[in-house]
Amino acid sequence: MVASFGGTGFFPIASGTVASLAACALYVLLPPWPWLILALGATLFLFGVPATGWMAVRYRDSDPSQATVDEGAVMILILAFFPREWGYLALAFLLFRFFDIAKLPPCRRLERLSGGWGIMLDDLMAGVYAAVVLTVIYLTKLMPAWARVPLPDLWF
Repeated sequence: MVASFGGTGFFPIASGTVASLAACALYVLLPPWPWLILALGATLFLFGVPATGWMAVRYRDSDPSQATVDEGAVMILILAFFPREWGYLALAFLLFRFFDIAKLPPCRRLERLSGGWGIMLDDLMAGVYAAVVLTVIYLTKLMPAWARVPLPDLWF
């Protein structure tokens, strides 16, 4: 269940996108404590390395579509650093999916690393690209006011 991010990897189409959406939903449900969100993302990432490595062996595929903890972990890691607002949530999702699919350098090279490291690190790099764009938007205050709506606080 770890490697497939709670089973999202078994969705028949666009399993990486489904896992990223599931991570966004999980983020909304979590308490608004950045350290907890960061710890969850890091833990998923670290457990994801051996879990996806096992899945690669099991499915005889260097990056099986069933292994989606990489998308889930990185999506949560990105969101930990930005305001809990709908605009940042939506833009983080769109940017991460774009960079994950586009595989800009050095993502392809990282993807070639053996086992779970290759599966996890190429997505982490895509997440870095997404986070850089989001940081520029945040620092330059380019997010429009209509998108700066806070996420619901379900914990207080």
